[in-house]
Amino acid sequence: MSSMKRQLSEVSKQAITETFALFDSDRDGKVSKKEIGAMMRSLGYLTCSEELDDILHRLDSDGNGYIDYEEFEEFAVKIDMVKRETLEDPDFRAAFDMLDRNKDGFIDQSELKYFMKQFGDKNAEVDSLETIMDADKDGDGKINYNEYAQHMKGKI
Repeated sequence: MSSMKRQLSEVSKQAITETFALFDSDRDGKVSKKEIGAMMRSLGYLTCSEELDDILHRLDSDGNGYIDYEEFEEFAVKIDMVKRETLEDPDFRAAFDMLDRNKDGFIDQSELKYFMKQFGDKNAEVDSLETIMDADKDGDGKINYNEYAQHMKGKI
């Protein structure tokens, strides 16, 4: 478990901690069957006692009848609630924000071409189009932050 904790980013750890706190309404450091039921109801799910037992049984790896933080964290990683290595990297975010000249949350070809030209790329027209085509996973013709981070992580 400790190696998993080291691999989680601070952003991921915070997200897990905040989510755990939502479930742990009495702040005793563990989530009971009753607290699971209350959270499920607040999310609009009507769960019977057997379903709550099943949830508790699947997550309670030490069998003490409660879900502690470590068990919750393990579950959060398993269901991909957070990535072990999050895409929210401060350096990537700063670079993305710089490239997103019009601050619309996307990098389009003209923005990318502008910076490529600033850095002396003589083929900026073609290179910017190729980069957009390579990084644009949803096919909208521009790059959002997640696409940018995934693209950059692939380059490292």
